[in-house]
Amino acid sequence: MRVLIVTHNYLSGYGGGAFGARAYINAFSALYDDVTLLYPVQVGNTAPTEISPKVRMIGVADPAPAICKAGRILFKGVLHRFEKPFRDLLAREKFDIIVFQNSKCSSRIIQDARASGARTVVIHDNYEKEYTRDNTPRLLRPLYLPAVVRTERNAVREADLNLVLTPDDGHLLESRYGAGKKGRIERWGSFEYKPAELWSPHVVSEPIFAITGNLGAMQTLSSLIPWLSDYYLLLKSIVPEAKLVVAGKNPSTELKNYLSVLGAELIDTPEDMTEVLRCAKYYVCPVDCGGGIKLRVMDGLRQGLPVLCHKVSARGYEAFQGISLFDYEDRESFRTALQAMLDCPGNQDTRRQLYLRNFSFESGVARLQRILEECQFPLS
Repeated sequence: MRVLIVTHNYLSGYGGGAFGARAYINAFSALYDDVTLLYPVQVGNTAPTEISPKVRMIGVADPAPAICKAGRILFKGVLHRFEKPFRDLLAREKFDIIVFQNSKCSSRIIQDARASGARTVVIHDNYEKEYTRDNTPRLLRPLYLPAVVRTERNAVREADLNLVLTPDDGHLLESRYGAGKKGRIERWGSFEYKPAELWSPHVVSEPIFAITGNLGAMQTLSSLIPWLSDYYLLLKSIVPEAKLVVAGKNPSTELKNYLSVLGAELIDTPEDMTEVLRCAKYYVCPVDCGGGIKLRVMDGLRQGLPVLCHKVSARGYEAFQGISLFDYEDRESFRTALQAMLDCPGNQDTRRQLYLRNFSFESGVARLQRILEECQFPLS
C-alpha cells in the first residue's frame, strides 16, 4: 500500500501544529512501509526533525508575494501551496491512500485525490471555523473565514474518513456539515510523536502552579490576562502560599508588567520547558477559546502533574476527569475544581501511567489501526 500525506505545518517548529503533524505522519509510517510526504518549506527554516526515516519527504516552497497569496484565498479558495505539486505528483505516481493533515490543505485537491482512485483521509486538528474565528486578526477574518468554512465543509463531505481529536470537534463537524456523504467521522485523539522515554518522578513540596505555552498566541493573550485578573487572586485566597510561574516565548510588555505587579515569576523563552514543569506541583491551562485539543495540557499530564483548566481546554481529556484533570467555567466552579485538585490523593506515577495509556505513541498507532480496520482501509 502506498500512502501520500499532505501537511500544512512547518515540521521544524515546536508548536502544537508541528507536534501533532509529526505524530500523525509517524503513526501512518508505523502501519505502512511506503509513505510519501508533501510538506511546506520556508527560507531559513531548519530541516524537519523527528520524522520516521521510512518517509520520503518532498518539500514545497511558496515564494509568491503576500498579495498573490491573498488573491489565491479570496478568488480561488485555495488555502495552501500544494495545488500544482500535488497534481503533478498524482500524474506521475499512484497512491492507495491520501491523507490531508488538516482540512485547509485539502482545498481544491481532495477531488483530484478521489479521482485518482485513492481512499481519502482528512485529519481535523480542530473545528476550523471556531479555531479561525478565535485566532485570526479581526481585519483578516472577512477574507479568510469564508474560505476556511467552505474548505472544511467540502473536506468533511468528500473524505472517506474524517479523523478528529476530541468528541466536541466531531459533534461540531457533524452538526454543521453532516456526517459526510462518503465517509465517517472517527475520534483518533492526540498522542506523542515517538515512543515514550524513561521518566523519573520528582517531588515538589511547595504549591507552585505553572502556566506554559506560546505567550504571544492570540488565544493565550485573550485568556491569560483575564485569568490573572479574575482567578489568580481567588487561587491565592484559597492557597495563600501558592506561587505562580508563567513560562513561554513572546510575552508581551503588558503581560510582563502584570505578572510583576502580581509577584508572579515569568520565564521568558525557557531553554528546557520540561525542567520548568519538574519544578512545579500543579499545572494550569487558562485558555478559554479556540477549537481542537490544547496540547499544552499534555505537558502537565506528561509530568504526572494535576491539571486545573478551563472547560474549553478540557476537551479531549475526558479519561482524566477527576483523576488528573479538574475543569471550571466560572468562579464558583473554579473554587470547586481547585479544592478537588488539592484533595486528590493520586501520585505522579499513577497519573503518568494513565497518560501513557491514552497519549503514548503506541496508543495512537493502535487507535489508528483499529479505525482503519473498522472502516475497511487496507493495511497491507
